[in-house]
Parts: sequence; C-alpha cells; structure tokens
Amino acid sequence: MSHQAQEPVTDFHVSQRKQTRYLFSVPVDVQGVSESQKISTFGISLEISEGGLSLLCRDPLSPGDHIQIHMVLPAGLLEAEAVVLRQTGRHYGLQFTGLTAEQVRLIRESSQTMQVYTSRIFA
Repeated sequence: MSHQAQEPVTDFHVSQRKQTRYLFSVPVDVQGVSESQKISTFGISLEISEGGLSLLCRDPLSPGDHIQIHMVLPAGLLEAEAVVLRQTGRHYGLQFTGLTAEQVRLIRESSQTMQVYTSRIFA
C-alpha cells in the first residue's frame, strides 16, 4: 500500500487564485438578503484582491449569500457586489461579482500602497 502525501486544501485554494492578495484591514459595511431576511451588519477586512476579500463579520452570513459591501480604500470608496464562498466561524471568503472597470481601478491603485499577502492563514 503506497502512501502519497496529499496537498492540504488550503494549498489548492492558494494555487487556484488568479489575483494577488494584499493585507488590508478596514471596517466594511455589509448589506443584502439571506433566505428572505435582510442583512445589515459590519465587519473588518483582512485581505483584498481584484477577485474578492476576506472578512471577519459581526453577524452570521451563509455561503451563497449575495451581498453589497462598502469600504474605504486608499484610492476611494469601494461599493461592490459579492457572494459568500466560504465560512469558518465568523471568517468569510467573498468573491466580487461584476466589478466595473472603475472598481477594478480603485482596487489596483489602492493595492500599490498595500503589503502583498503571502501567508496561508486566510486561504
């Protein structure tokens, strides 16, 4: 019987990412609807990329929830739609949906002042 080392799930998610992630921690306003209930809460970002962000949230969200986030980036206010992809306790992985060219520009311009995220803690 052969025992091959398997890659941890976090390595898979990290290797599948298309955008560079950056450490960035600011308050985030979260709005939306989950199972016919209004979502109105807040959290704090942990990292951000052009694909999404990692968030610690005060109130529970569920994978699949479609939300709107509002947060201040160095280049200006980012208001974007996202879907909750992952949940671990109150830590959530969000994927942006339908970013405009202006929203992408805000993230790119802001990321020039941020440190690249290289850890796998929030994978």
